[in-house]
Amino acid sequence: MGGCFSAPSTAQPASAAQQDAATDFKAVVPQDYSLFFPIKAMPCRWWLEGKGCKRQDCQYWHDHTSLTRLLRIIDGAKATLDVCVFTITCNEIANAVTAAHRRGVRVRIITDDDQSNAQGSDIKALRQAGIPVRMDKSCYHMHHKFCVVDGERLVTGSFNWTRQACLNNQVRATPAPGCERARGTQGRGAPARAHGPRCSLAQENVVVLHGPKLVKEFTKLFDKLWADYRP
Repeated sequence: MGGCFSAPSTAQPASAAQQDAATDFKAVVPQDYSLFFPIKAMPCRWWLEGKGCKRQDCQYWHDHTSLTRLLRIIDGAKATLDVCVFTITCNEIANAVTAAHRRGVRVRIITDDDQSNAQGSDIKALRQAGIPVRMDKSCYHMHHKFCVVDGERLVTGSFNWTRQACLNNQVRATPAPGCERARGTQGRGAPARAHGPRCSLAQENVVVLHGPKLVKEFTKLFDKLWADYRP
């Protein structure tokens, strides 16, 4: 008889390490997922807080998006929230981080020193709320974009924690021939017009992972940076 099941198997038994890796992989895959940006609109504050929006002409979003799912991750923090991101200018994210701090979660933030005083930065407000913040204080960028929740969940990707990245992170590149680049739309909530392959909205991603080894590696990195950036 033909077919792949007719011949005796010549495969070697899996090693203990391979079996452990396979078990770990199967355990975490159902919990891992991805989020993509930009989103169509920022969420309605009343809807987000579960109060219900009564405005018939509300221009904000009333359904789940990648941003609301990210906010739910922060809202779900129970013990620790270690944030290591280049910049924070999205008020919705900053509010969720502040709320975590106020309900007793130990929050620590590492960010880039140049971006901390940039227009729209939420770092000052986060510090005023009592959240410890450390910065690199160097001529190089602290360009990481990750956070570790409760030492069990890793959130990372290309996504900066900014309103601009949520909505319309326009790529600034040399216009292709015939490209009528939209000007003055970046960061204002209105989507930029794309007329060519080199003039478009940047696509951002976030992955949410639970693999213990990977989470441990990022936790170790955070702790090292936290020590390195001690005032």
